[in-house]
Amino acid sequence: MFCPQVEKLEPGISHLKRRKSIYGFGVVLAVALLAAVLTAQGWRSRLLSFDLVPHVNQAHALVGMQALPSHGDLGSYGSFAPPGPAWMMAPSVALFDDPRLSQYIGASLLHLVTLLGVFLLARKYFGTRCAILAVVLYGLSAQGLFWAGSLWPIGSPDMVIWLVYLASEWVTRNDGRFLAAALVAWALGMYLDLAIAPAIAILPAIWLLYRPSITLKPLLGAAAVIVIVWFPYLRFEAGRDFVDLRSQFLLQYIVPANVSQSWCDPARELRVLPVNATTGTSSAEVGAQPQIEFAADGQSGGSASARLDEAIDHRLLGNFSSITLPGHRVIRIVLLAIVLATFVLLGAAGSLPGKREAERESTGAGKARRRIRPQRWTAVVGGGILVLAVGLLGAAFARRQLVFDPGLPTMVRGPLAILLLGGTLLLALWFATSVVDRLLKRRGVHLQSEENVGRRRLIVVALGVPWLLLFAVAERGNAGRFLWLWPLQALFVAIFVSVFLPKLRLPRVATWAIQVLVVFVFVWNSFLVSRVDDWRSNGWSGNDAAEATVVDYISADLQADGQDRAAIGYQVFIYPFMVNYNTLSSDYKVGAEFDALFRYGHGIQNMDTCAEGVSPRDQYRIVQAHPVGGQDGPRDYFRVPLDDRFELVHRVGGYEIYKSMPEASPVKNPLPAQPSSDSMALE
Repeated sequence: MFCPQVEKLEPGISHLKRRKSIYGFGVVLAVALLAAVLTAQGWRSRLLSFDLVPHVNQAHALVGMQALPSHGDLGSYGSFAPPGPAWMMAPSVALFDDPRLSQYIGASLLHLVTLLGVFLLARKYFGTRCAILAVVLYGLSAQGLFWAGSLWPIGSPDMVIWLVYLASEWVTRNDGRFLAAALVAWALGMYLDLAIAPAIAILPAIWLLYRPSITLKPLLGAAAVIVIVWFPYLRFEAGRDFVDLRSQFLLQYIVPANVSQSWCDPARELRVLPVNATTGTSSAEVGAQPQIEFAADGQSGGSASARLDEAIDHRLLGNFSSITLPGHRVIRIVLLAIVLATFVLLGAAGSLPGKREAERESTGAGKARRRIRPQRWTAVVGGGILVLAVGLLGAAFARRQLVFDPGLPTMVRGPLAILLLGGTLLLALWFATSVVDRLLKRRGVHLQSEENVGRRRLIVVALGVPWLLLFAVAERGNAGRFLWLWPLQALFVAIFVSVFLPKLRLPRVATWAIQVLVVFVFVWNSFLVSRVDDWRSNGWSGNDAAEATVVDYISADLQADGQDRAAIGYQVFIYPFMVNYNTLSSDYKVGAEFDALFRYGHGIQNMDTCAEGVSPRDQYRIVQAHPVGGQDGPRDYFRVPLDDRFELVHRVGGYEIYKSMPEASPVKNPLPAQPSSDSMALE
């Protein structure tokens, strides 16, 4: 009898859904555009990141039809990364001469793609309102804004969210073509940054949970696409016996010890300037190997308290470190608690909706259940605590005796740690979910249907599985390994405040206030505030950085003489890898970022190719008077006194420009042993 009324309502409901979707896509575009404008603000005041110089060189070779990008930069283990960022730089390189603009078009497109994936995934399981909130939280957070303007391959999350969304379609439609599409998305993301490798574990976990169909033909097609995309890098790796891939997956440091053999003068010493003037000068280390997580107790593993502090600060709170408001430590812990609480709530249904539950509770059977509930509750809690305690004690014993046994290789200790942590966390999650579900039922709170509990377990798997893997195997102290989880963590916060919080019977005003507060915490970050302040003070494009002004001065001087090449030396403060990696790639040398400005911005070729940045035949010498960036900034340098043929011709900021003159001048010492002060860091 109600069918005609339902049929009349269906067009209106469909229209409302379409309108909400249009609004949602509008928010995605607006957030992406706002992020692009904010991240590109002040581009003239920033220098190209040193790590991106190899990608810029590869992108120019691609645009100039010289060669396909075959490799990217060198990572912390001294191994070549895939060249995905070079492909994303190609549009900017084709349109702009200034290498400082090489990232923005590709990074903005990737950010838009990521925001769209966040919106589609959140809307599918939690509705348009939650999807819009998730887009705002991620897209305008400090980390989201950073990725909106940077192609630096450090935890790039762009394809992870599409891996999860396509996997969800694989489950929903039971269509193996979406599995193939998910694999392609993961492979494309890996081509940008190998750090997302653990994300592949999401797919077998989803298959074990839902058992969707797998078809061979789409998988073969996906394999063909992946091979075509990866072919230049795989061919390059084949010539190196795949040493770079082994290094990055096995966490092996492959930089040779005799790095100075590639320098023009191997006898030169790389020194480090002390942070304060009272400490003595010490020689810089040639490059320490990254600390591996699975170390023996009492050795590089450190004390139990140190491991616990590291686990909390880097593995749990690391992605919330961009929160810089007053009381940021407490805010970060609260946000982490919200994410963990969402894990539990996604598995709890609560009481049945409607009158049926009330009628059931009003019957004698319901009253009897209420009478015996305390006894059953006590038994469940007591038994659960006992099982959890035994499991934790057993896991702790096995972890100490096996996982940290120095006699076991890392490849054995890693899986053991994953199994122990996984079993313990699954037990804890099951127990917490059971307790919360019983509490909700007892109070008559309906959180979600049992059907939604089953559907939404996929979201739990999508964040829980890779987070667990990284927690177990990532290097100690390297919070960057967890960065690509940030879109999913932001989604979990949005789920809690927009989906679950209103159902916990909080006043509507309180719910809205919490949602506004969460948006404020995410959006009011130092990245956004600094860009807005700089925009107001110096305009959108900003003022030229001192480095760019130095390059402009020398380029104008050369072009006035009709020259397009010169030997230009650099005596600047660096990080050791900038010169040490020259033994692996000529893209790494002191002043490589200056060379990129000369070459691509002005058409000037630097004939000084020495790794240490200086040579006896230099026509110009750029000297940095003091280090920048405080304790974290570069403080290593080569002490090479200027000979009598150089004369100071110009000063820009903290830089001095010397030019080789035919007449003699007194010997100059450009690097004082004790600098007067530090200044702002190079960007």
